Amino acid sequence: MRGNQQKISEFNQENLDYFPERCGVYLMKDAAGKILYIGKARNIRARLRNYFSKTGDGRPSVDIFLPRVSLIDSIITNNEKEAFLLENVLIKKEKPPYNIQLKDDKTHLSLRIDLHSPFPRLEWTRRRKKDGALYFGPYSSSTAARNTVRMLEKIFPLRTCSDTVMKNRTRPCIRYQMGRCLAPCTMPVSRDEYMQLLNGAVLYLRGNVKELIGRLRQRMEEHAAALRFEQAADFRDKIAAIDATMEKQNIADERQRDLDVFGHYIAEGQCGIASFQYRLGILTGTRTFIINQQGRSPAEIYYAIIGQYYNEETFIPSLILTGEEPDERELLEDALSDIKGARAVIAQPQRGKSVSLVKLAMENAREHLKQKLEGTRDLSLVLQSLQDKLGLTETPALIEGFDISNIQGRMAVGSMVVFQDGQPAPARYRHFKIKSVIGSNDFAMMYEVVRRRYKRMLEEKLPMPNLILIDGGKGQLAAASRALDELGLKDMSVIGLAKKHDAPLNNSDNPETGNSKSLERVFLPNRKNPIILKPGSPALFLIDRVRDEAHRFAIAFHKKLRSKGLRYSALDDIPGIGPSRKRSLLRHFGSLDAIKKATPEELAAVPGISAPLAAQIQAWFQQNP
Repeated sequence: MRGNQQKISEFNQENLDYFPERCGVYLMKDAAGKILYIGKARNIRARLRNYFSKTGDGRPSVDIFLPRVSLIDSIITNNEKEAFLLENVLIKKEKPPYNIQLKDDKTHLSLRIDLHSPFPRLEWTRRRKKDGALYFGPYSSSTAARNTVRMLEKIFPLRTCSDTVMKNRTRPCIRYQMGRCLAPCTMPVSRDEYMQLLNGAVLYLRGNVKELIGRLRQRMEEHAAALRFEQAADFRDKIAAIDATMEKQNIADERQRDLDVFGHYIAEGQCGIASFQYRLGILTGTRTFIINQQGRSPAEIYYAIIGQYYNEETFIPSLILTGEEPDERELLEDALSDIKGARAVIAQPQRGKSVSLVKLAMENAREHLKQKLEGTRDLSLVLQSLQDKLGLTETPALIEGFDISNIQGRMAVGSMVVFQDGQPAPARYRHFKIKSVIGSNDFAMMYEVVRRRYKRMLEEKLPMPNLILIDGGKGQLAAASRALDELGLKDMSVIGLAKKHDAPLNNSDNPETGNSKSLERVFLPNRKNPIILKPGSPALFLIDRVRDEAHRFAIAFHKKLRSKGLRYSALDDIPGIGPSRKRSLLRHFGSLDAIKKATPEELAAVPGISAPLAAQIQAWFQQNP
């Protein structure tokens, strides 16, 4: 269950009650959604309360990252062991920076069997790859697992040497003399004979150990009857090692199948969906969705979700379990089977272990939706607070934020991000290449980006935002306001957000008294003094988040352009020069220096370069030598 996305200032003893009193894993994220820390707990709610209590957690590393936490997700499990194993999987997958300092950076051991080898062997690994090999595990007790493999090697005399050693041997090793290996390296061993032994080991590793345990118990009793207690104890320890290695995991499918499990929960016109992915019986990932129910039944929702969830690039398991049978199940099965190239089955389990797996997914869906709904209610209060603080005419349900990124005017870009109801809407983000500004002029660049954005919105008759946020102070705000005025959008709400160091501050909106090392200033058009929002307030956190997201998006686009540096030249900065004209100029003159020295007449001789453009090119190089 991916859950609770609330502001850091709202995490208190009261609204932490939204988190489940269940065992599970929690993920702490910053404002950009980056995972900072992943932990496990017997009681998620109690553990989070400890973080945000007056005494705090007590660990120095927590004091470092906790002020950056703005979102918390959680995944509930059946017991602490499952939470531990899942925590390890997520840490290896997400690589959160503050787990590296606190956790032993290793995953549990797994066994690998390379079936492509002429004589496969059992080998240990801590990483699973999609290489066609068989994998077993991971095993939480490495000692018990290794002891069990040693026992297996006694029962099934398989090779243990590496491929390189095997190819270079000229005579059998001591393991052959001890009866621990058939020595396929030098002895005449058929592959069929060897594979029969390997299949026995595979059957055991897959859980068919009843016959093996019976044989071991029989030999233990024989040694005990003959008063060979030391040998009997050895077999007793082997049985105990098998029991420890094959311990059950409630969160895993004991039949070690590849399957996906979907659960749902409906409340207040919304439907939460949780998906668990099991590979070889081990939980390897989770996903959650929130969709508008709009009166649709769970069967309709499952049909839509499964139809969109799987495609040719998505792994399709042989079995898909759902909380309710989807509409047109047979049609879905046939479509997925065609994509998979093998039979895919969709089922609503009625009994057995599969029912508990679906129930767990449905519990996660319920918790995710419940916390999402609570977070939405809280965001409404934040938006109302922001409206009151800034004196806006309407609630800023739709916010658009702008930022500029360049290096001394080169490769200048603009970014625009969208926040709907206090949450980012990445699908609606836009970036802009600056076209009309020569040199480093952030004000002119902001003017261009804002004008281009809202001119197009007017032309396409798109809904306007309730609030426009500009990353910058009075200069950037004035440029944006001028662009809006020229478009006839004088009534649009627009603010500038800038940080100032060593400025006065007190606990009110009055900037005239008090002290602070750093504070955010909110500039409004036609107002001399900025508004100072209380540090740590939800309203300030929201606009900070919009500004930071716009900055991040601009930097990302700018880096993308810089990565194409080999294809960049000063010609790219000249308005009116695109890729085609750039190639024509370089092909005609041979170098950038030759273009700089060319006269307007020589430039105009190039196909596609008009006389006015030639004059503009010469003027640009004179201004930017």
